[in-house]
Amino acid sequence: MRILIVDDDELLCEMLQSLLEMHGYEVLLAAHGEAGLAVLRDERVDLVILDLVMPRMDGIRFLNLLPQTIAEPPPVIMASASATPEFMALHGKNGVAGIIRKPVKPQLLLETIATALAGGGR
Repeated sequence: MRILIVDDDELLCEMLQSLLEMHGYEVLLAAHGEAGLAVLRDERVDLVILDLVMPRMDGIRFLNLLPQTIAEPPPVIMASASATPEFMALHGKNGVAGIIRKPVKPQLLLETIATALAGGGR
């Protein structure tokens, strides 16, 4: 399974990449939404972990452009340090199959990924 992480926090991306690769996932990285959409145009991806707040293109804009970028978008797990009602309300909309809060708890992330890949949460 291939997971694309779209996040501008390089240290977090490296940590998540190590964790996910230890659990058998292939990981692709993008530092912002535009780069993430470019990856999706060129690569098959099974799941996206998407930061809400990033430079150049934030997570909301990415979600809005995703259906125009590829015919069958993968499920998305949104990540943010924010726990606002607006952020929490994203779950189940625009392909968002899960919500995780930063700092990311590894076990919760792995469970959220498994649920999203199994078709839950959408």
